[in-house]
Amino acid sequence: MKRKNVMRTVVCFAFFTLAICGPGETLAGSAVGEPLKVGGIFDMTGPTSPIGVPFANGAAEYFSYVNKQGGINGQKIELISIDYAYDIQKSASAYSRLTDKENILGLLGWGSVDMPLIMKKAVQINLPIIAAASRGDAVVGKFNPCVFSIAGTYSQELITGLSWLKMDSKKRGISRPKLGLLYSEPGRESVKAVARACEKLGIDLVSKEFVSERSIGAASHIARVKRAGCEYIWTLMTLRPLNVIFKEAQKIDYDPQFFGTFFCANEALFKMAAKHPHKLIIASPVAFINQPNVPGIKKIREFTGKSDLLSQFIAGWVGSMVLAKGIEKGGVNSGMSVSEARKAIIDGLEKLRNDNMDGLTAPMTFTKTDHIGTKGFRLYRADWKLGEFIEVQGDFRPVK
Repeated sequence: MKRKNVMRTVVCFAFFTLAICGPGETLAGSAVGEPLKVGGIFDMTGPTSPIGVPFANGAAEYFSYVNKQGGINGQKIELISIDYAYDIQKSASAYSRLTDKENILGLLGWGSVDMPLIMKKAVQINLPIIAAASRGDAVVGKFNPCVFSIAGTYSQELITGLSWLKMDSKKRGISRPKLGLLYSEPGRESVKAVARACEKLGIDLVSKEFVSERSIGAASHIARVKRAGCEYIWTLMTLRPLNVIFKEAQKIDYDPQFFGTFFCANEALFKMAAKHPHKLIIASPVAFINQPNVPGIKKIREFTGKSDLLSQFIAGWVGSMVLAKGIEKGGVNSGMSVSEARKAIIDGLEKLRNDNMDGLTAPMTFTKTDHIGTKGFRLYRADWKLGEFIEVQGDFRPVK
């Protein structure tokens, strides 16, 4: 009888602890063990999968490279990747599994639609998140103690391009250029920032059009932009809607100067839009695979045996590289508790100073008050004959 009472007390205490702390917090007190587990929530089958898949592959390949070099501080790394198909509910489920069951030490995120919700939960358990793809204003626009971004926001990326636009328009003798902005779901939050920058730079933002990532046509959108007399079109969308826009522009014999962000910086575009090419400048926080003189690109090409990898692969590789540097500089070891290891990674990342990242990005720095690793972007021009993006200018800084 006495034994039954003891067992009942233990069980009741366990349920009480779980109710107060939650499963993620009770697990966080356990030892890290080996291999060190990190997580990735990627879109591999949803609307952004054309760039989500290479990003996920790049993230995984970096840890494969690290493990073949002996790991980090002698410890192997296991990346647990989950496909959430760009679905917010699936992202929430994936996060719960990774933190409550797998006990990950760090996370590589993907989408601007789900990351803001994940970030709120991550702060509660000090889970470091690397934003190598998702850089919306709601994700990295304001300081978050757990989120580390490899570069500035989408808005800053666009503003960088607007600075280039102003320079280009002067060369063309256009005193006050007219701009059309085409954006999809990830770009909604950047519209106001672009409008403010246009006003500051003396650019007339005369047309704003929303084109969904799932759109299969955009005739009315591009027609309105043409009627507005736009010499330039800025796009904040991924490959699929950009390809649709290019098709529609060709149908009405409209050939403005297009500008795209990192999500358009994908060599797959040259095949998708081969029959309807347009002038395109893109901004990217990372180097391209066709730059073998960059030490990091040389390393990637040698390790994978490939020379045609997409820019999103490079970004995924860089994201994992950043997380690995946090693990290394934080002195994470298998004897730590999970909560101690997570905090150590954050502390380690905040010690990163002017790291050259093998030349894959501008020198990267994180501090306790600034988690934006680099401030500039590389500008590339689409060369349709070569089927490549050619660097126009490196480390181009956005206006303040």
